[in-house]
Amino acid sequence: MNYEILDFPINSLLKVQLKKGESVLAEAGSMMYMKNKISTSQQKTDKVSYTSLHHYAAYQQNEKTEFISDSDNGEVVFSPSSPGKILHFELHDSSICSDGLSFLCCSSGLKFEQKGTIEGLLSGAGMCVETFSGTGDIFLKCFGDFMSINLEENETIAIDAGHLLAHDESVSSSILSSSDGRFDQFAEGEILVGEFKGPGKVWLQTRNRSEFAKVIQTYLPKKKISSMP
Repeated sequence: MNYEILDFPINSLLKVQLKKGESVLAEAGSMMYMKNKISTSQQKTDKVSYTSLHHYAAYQQNEKTEFISDSDNGEVVFSPSSPGKILHFELHDSSICSDGLSFLCCSSGLKFEQKGTIEGLLSGAGMCVETFSGTGDIFLKCFGDFMSINLEENETIAIDAGHLLAHDESVSSSILSSSDGRFDQFAEGEILVGEFKGPGKVWLQTRNRSEFAKVIQTYLPKKKISSMP
């Protein structure tokens, strides 16, 4: 498989070129176009741990489509559902954890597991975390741009839920609560804040889906409540 990330001023596209028999998994609905004999099949995660109805709803929204090339010059271009950059990871018998909302595409040979954990709770609408492992390529869609932060052994960082994108599997996490005296400062804005502990790297996205949705909502027509006769 060969790939090219096409960067535009605001949005990015992912172009994947496949030889005969090669395939990739992608977020359902993300295909912009495909050519030269590409067949598709619908996939679903088979290892999911539900801890609430929110986890189940996120799982239902996270279907994946497999794209299989029937020629030596198959091509598929993917367009992320949210505006922003595309982040690429090349795994070599290793793992990466995403927020459960940012998956765009990956090599079919990678194993992935969804389950409701602390990262899932922090991710808001998704309420789940995806762990990808094995050898291959994975592409995550960012809301906006992205940045990475290296954490030393036992070094910690507090991250707002909506800005979490991914982290190394070696990084542990917990929710900051008001009982430890550090959550009060976030009460007015950041609804959920997690503390992530090194060693390892975390990746953040520069925009917050939930906060953006609030801005859009202010411009939507308000539903009128009819008065009783």
